[in-house]
Amino acid sequence: EIGSITKTFTALALAREIEQGRVRLDQPVQELLPPGVQLPEPARAATLQHLTTHTSGFPRLQFSHSLIFGGIKMLLFGSDPYADYTEADLLDDVRTVRLESQPGTKVSYSNFGVTLLGFLLARKAGTNYEALIKRDVCRPLGMEDTTLTLTRAQSKRFARGYRAVVRLGPVVLALRASPWFDRNNLGGASAIRSTAADMLKYLEANMRPEGQPLEHAIHRAGADQQCLKHALRKSHRELFREDAQTTIGMSWIRSQNDSLKQNMIWHNGGTGGFCSFLGFTEDGRAGVVILSNTAESVDLLGITLLNELGQPSS
Repeated sequence: EIGSITKTFTALALAREIEQGRVRLDQPVQELLPPGVQLPEPARAATLQHLTTHTSGFPRLQFSHSLIFGGIKMLLFGSDPYADYTEADLLDDVRTVRLESQPGTKVSYSNFGVTLLGFLLARKAGTNYEALIKRDVCRPLGMEDTTLTLTRAQSKRFARGYRAVVRLGPVVLALRASPWFDRNNLGGASAIRSTAADMLKYLEANMRPEGQPLEHAIHRAGADQQCLKHALRKSHRELFREDAQTTIGMSWIRSQNDSLKQNMIWHNGGTGGFCSFLGFTEDGRAGVVILSNTAESVDLLGITLLNELGQPSS
């Protein structure tokens, strides 16, 4: 489970849909909701750009009863908090959302907002989120092992996730976690499963959109090369400045790195039993992907490696 790195896949799908003229970055969220579903008045100024940059003002998590109860079960038993969360729940949460800030004014990280973005893009495309991501991202990049729903063969290779690890001298105690988003297609914020090999393809495509491996993958998939290259670059560009050191692209975090004298573009992820990190230097010199099957953060390791790899050679 790559967790919130999933958000960058949703962002790339958004960039591709924009390139194809199917949606607009400044398009109001309200325009893409199903008939009869109305945002509260304060939220009607929210656009797709606000959702992908975490500036919509939407809270971090939805507040449906099923998700709250699922969160309690996760803490007590390591179960999937999204097991009973449905499209009806999402739309009920949309109807009653209370903003934490006015859209477009500040960054407030929101799984809710990006879950809604994935749902809206899939609905606009007349499909579901998994099919959209496979069409727009995975197949063009040759990522055959990246999915939401595991095949029988993939299930046999799926790593066991652990929500807690306690070391007592030579003894290691680990608490298992249930897989997240099992048979749940509202996964635009966190639901993708992948492998190191596939994530290296994804990393290289983001580092060097004009590179030969990407061209070969796109050619095999029969996709439009220029469209995907433009979409990759578009997803990285600054859309909102949080402070002097940090800006936000389409879900990508852009951190000014004084040691490397350039931006580090990155995202991390965490579910009940997995943690992940993917980052690269803006000049494409170096990139790192780390996948772990415990809930212990790997961010520091990823950033340290990227700092070392990104230094100009002597």
